[in-house]
Amino acid sequence: RTAHLLLARSDKGLVAGKGILFRDEAKTRQIMLLATAIRKTSNGWPIFMLQYAWLERLSMAPLDYQLLQWFTSRTNGVVKFYCDLGEQELWRELLDRNADRLRDETDVMEDDANQSVHPKMRPTFLDVYGDCRPLLEKANRPAKVPLQCSKCGATVAKLHYCSRCRGVGYCGRSCQKADWKQHKLVCSKEGEGAR
Repeated sequence: RTAHLLLARSDKGLVAGKGILFRDEAKTRQIMLLATAIRKTSNGWPIFMLQYAWLERLSMAPLDYQLLQWFTSRTNGVVKFYCDLGEQELWRELLDRNADRLRDETDVMEDDANQSVHPKMRPTFLDVYGDCRPLLEKANRPAKVPLQCSKCGATVAKLHYCSRCRGVGYCGRSCQKADWKQHKLVCSKEGEGAR
């Protein structure tokens, strides 16, 4: 999902010179990215030249706070992407791997767009076609949504739906009975409005 949004915004010119934040809803961790340049491959896909840093709110040092101030003053606006910690970890691994590849390519490192702009920021790149194609292809497949009981939250293979409204599912008869007192206040026959 994040790869789709990043690609869509780059097509509209909304990424170059911007700060990009990947963070979770609770803001416990964030990846700060600065897009220094956007290049196009022969097939037209963008390659983002980036500077990045990874911050965890609970272990921030004075230099991290300085980096946050520097980041907001240096960027031409900040684009925020909310993603869970698992997705952030995938992005971090990808950016780290590409930073190592970039470091090994000395002719590419001589480019001004790849020089570190802050001691905590690390130069890297993102090849949307090469790096994100598997993510984009996976995102285009229909996702399997886990089925959860409306009463207890248990994940089950098959839900038993309310026979009246068909809008609420339960793991079993006991949860359905236990929830009926609450559910009947909003339950309506299929196709009718709530009573």
